[in-house]
Amino acid sequence: MKELYILPCSKTKIWDTNSRLEPLQPSGDVYKGQLHLKGKSFVKFYQTSDPAYLILSAKYGFIYPETKIENYNETFKSKKPDLKFLGDQIRKYCLYDTELVIVLGGSVYANVVRRVFKNSKICVPLQFMPIGMMLFALNNPTSVKQKIDDFIWNEFPENGNLATNLVDGCKHVSALPSLEKQESRG
Repeated sequence: MKELYILPCSKTKIWDTNSRLEPLQPSGDVYKGQLHLKGKSFVKFYQTSDPAYLILSAKYGFIYPETKIENYNETFKSKKPDLKFLGDQIRKYCLYDTELVIVLGGSVYANVVRRVFKNSKICVPLQFMPIGMMLFALNNPTSVKQKIDDFIWNEFPENGNLATNLVDGCKHVSALPSLEKQESRG
């Protein structure tokens, strides 16, 4: 089964604590919000393929952790997502056949992902939780992983044995295409 984790971006960024950094930094190092950091730890613990996740940014769309970005202050509340651009990214990265997309963020991110990954099953184990509950849930990653495993059992009955034959409760068989150099959107 081809699966993909999506992490939210965050308002807090690396430049907030060190303004003397170069203007371009890898997105995997940029976001310092607690939900992003806890989500990244969760994915790194359970995911075995590389890269383990993409970040959904209001400015850059779907970005790989190694994609260099500059500081910005845009949110999905202040800017409506460009669904055509996001769909084009999915095709460019050859992710249109992803069977399972796991969103480790809230409803705003889940709604964007659902509108772009139209042919994928979308698992949102943290949906409808306030931010404090999301952080609490990610402090107990086995409960979040159980929600994901339950989703796999329900949505992919042919892969139901996947949840029981896993190392550390998880096996991920997806491999995202390598990205030579992602172009940022102006």
